Amino acid sequence: MLSSYRRRFVVSNMILVGIVLLAVLVGLGVTQVQSAYKEVRVTMNQVLDLFDAPNEKFRSLEETAGAEQTAEKETPPEKPTGPQPDPADGVPPEKPESVPAEQKGEKAPLTMKKALVSVERNKIVTAFYDTATEKISITKSVETTDDAVINEAVAALLEKEASFGKLRELGLFYYKEIADGGWKIALANETYFTNQLLRVFAMYAAGFLLAMGLLLLISLWLSKLAARPMERAMELQRQFVDDVSHDLKTPITVILANNSIMKSNPTETVASQQQWLDATEDAAKGMMGMIHEMLSLSSLEAMQQGVQTVSVDLTSAAEKAVLQMESVAFDRGITLEDAIAEEVRALATTEYAERICNSLLDNALKYEPDGGRVRVTLQAGKKNAVLTVQNFGAVIAPEDLEHVFERFYRSDKVRASKSGHGLGLPILKQITSLIGATITAESSEKEGTVFRVTFAAGSSAAKNGL
Repeated sequence: MLSSYRRRFVVSNMILVGIVLLAVLVGLGVTQVQSAYKEVRVTMNQVLDLFDAPNEKFRSLEETAGAEQTAEKETPPEKPTGPQPDPADGVPPEKPESVPAEQKGEKAPLTMKKALVSVERNKIVTAFYDTATEKISITKSVETTDDAVINEAVAALLEKEASFGKLRELGLFYYKEIADGGWKIALANETYFTNQLLRVFAMYAAGFLLAMGLLLLISLWLSKLAARPMERAMELQRQFVDDVSHDLKTPITVILANNSIMKSNPTETVASQQQWLDATEDAAKGMMGMIHEMLSLSSLEAMQQGVQTVSVDLTSAAEKAVLQMESVAFDRGITLEDAIAEEVRALATTEYAERICNSLLDNALKYEPDGGRVRVTLQAGKKNAVLTVQNFGAVIAPEDLEHVFERFYRSDKVRASKSGHGLGLPILKQITSLIGATITAESSEKEGTVFRVTFAAGSSAAKNGL
């Protein structure tokens, strides 16, 4: 059963946290895409700001890529037409290769701090379009885009009103501004930008998978941690069933046995069978006591709010409990000591105050060995009143001490062998909680076992210092 609960806990936790984490990553992705587009626009704008007109860094572009393709397919004439260059002028220089600005002694353009996704400036083609001549010039150092594509892109941009956007059919980002005598245009390949975005999204996906893996491990650990109280409760339930079965089996067996004896001697008088009747009555009273304790605890736990408290005479309740238990202590040779301050008042009810005093003293005498010593102390201060009941001969093991206020718990074989059903201390715990008091337990070889109840002081509490 617990393994099923743990599985459901882990699955539910993974689904809920996974949805939240996925939503966060999607939000980050959308924000990143928007930021990336803004970064592209800013970068392209800054690239255009570096030039106001074509210079030595630009080369002339043929008017249309289609004209070049047509010229290549035609058969070249035997004799070139048109005027020939004068040999005296020398051979026309070849197209100069791109030379970095640093080698020319020129100052390189400043670069922006790179964002997570951006288009580097050396991937951006800068073009000038001369309105009068309809000629296009582009930067010589950038060879990432085909001339025919640039020519087609410039022609398409002349018809667009937006200064920034994307030519989807050509896979290009563009930014254009009005220049002297025409337009200056920046173009960037969308593929490079998209690949960068994909790398970022792959990084997000890897982070998501890693986070989910860590979450799985944490969920398994938390499920194990959360299952411990349930395991403890189930163990207490099993222990309760065993204890109650034993506690009920013995008196029922006695009652059935006594009844069988009396039935086998129908001619005997009631007086002659008095011992069997008395034993049957004691067994029935024991069962009734256990049932009464269970009903009492159930009733206390069903209370949703604390009870209405008043200022009660705690001194009187403690002295009354000591007086009632003196005969029990005397019969077993136990020394019963008391140090009860006078006129101590606390916030409680008379019934609960007397029940706390009686139950703690009865519990101490029950587990104190014959000839031992039990001490009752009551002190008061301005803000609280403290009742302490200490038996010096009985010690509770440290591993059992934290469980003494749990239902049906009896700490060891010696304590479990005593009369009772493991409900007395849980009842006291519930009572103190209802009246706003606290109860604690301490145990050591030197001091024995000490139960301490701290009440809120009543209106006329004694001024004895604690």
